[in-house]
This record gives sequence, structure tokens and C-alpha cells, in this order.
Amino acid sequence: IRRGPRRLRAVAPAMDAGLDGGGVRSSVLLPKQKPVMETNLPDVLEVLYQDEHYVAVNKPAGLLVHRSRIARDADRFALQMVRDQVGQWVYPVHRLDRPTSGVLLFGLSSEAARHLGLALAERTVRKTYLAVVRGHPGPRGRVVRPLKEPRDEPVD
Repeated sequence: IRRGPRRLRAVAPAMDAGLDGGGVRSSVLLPKQKPVMETNLPDVLEVLYQDEHYVAVNKPAGLLVHRSRIARDADRFALQMVRDQVGQWVYPVHRLDRPTSGVLLFGLSSEAARHLGLALAERTVRKTYLAVVRGHPGPRGRVVRPLKEPRDEPVD
């Protein structure tokens, strides 16, 4: 990503995405959305941003990023859809779980994907997540609580 301010807004329910000041901001809907049947998925993915190195798409809930042995029932994948849309091989920078919607980043070369993937791993890129909540949270704050309570250990 070139240096300098980058800003991108996506019009999608409960989702906002951006490239801002060299950082990437990605927001997803939490908790998980109701499952989307694979038959209800779009034929093409909305391209939110594209340059000579990267492409960002709006991944709907219900779509896998790539093939997986644990989801043998799936026959549509973001990786292949984006590849067909941009007309070249693409390389995922990160993944989003199947029931999660949000911004999905691909490199247009393995080197570009590796570069941005390292920035994400080293936390030199800031990510922001938005959540749908019940009640009235304050204007600022921090919730330090798991999304899902851990199960008790099995009893013999």
C-alpha cells in the first residue's frame, strides 16, 4: 500500500472499511450473523478497493475464503470468485470465518500478500471491529469478555 492517507467506505449493513494513514481498518458484524445459505450468495463480490498490489472485497456471511476439508459441502469460495473477477491469481492476506461478513484483503502477488500479512501479524496495522450490542453502552469503553463463555471441563 502506498504511503499517505487512504480512506475507503463501503455501503453494507454494519460494515465499514478503510485504508487510512497507511493502516487498514476492517469492521465485522459481531456476534455471528444468522447463517446464509450458500445458494443466497452473490454471483460476484463487491470490490471495495483495488490498486496494482491489492484488492479488497466485501465478503458476505456464509462464504468460505478458500477450500477446506472441514466444509466439504461448499462449492463457492471467495478466492476463486475474486480471481475470476480481476482476471488474475490472488493471494489471501488473512481469513474471515464462514459465518462472518467483512472486508477481505487479497494481494495481487504473493509478495504483496506476504508484506501486508506480516504487517497484520506484527500489529503495525490497526484493525477496528464494530459490534452490534444489546442495551446502551457508554460512548467509550472497553469490554474485556469472551464472545462465547468457555465450557466447563468434562467430569469423569
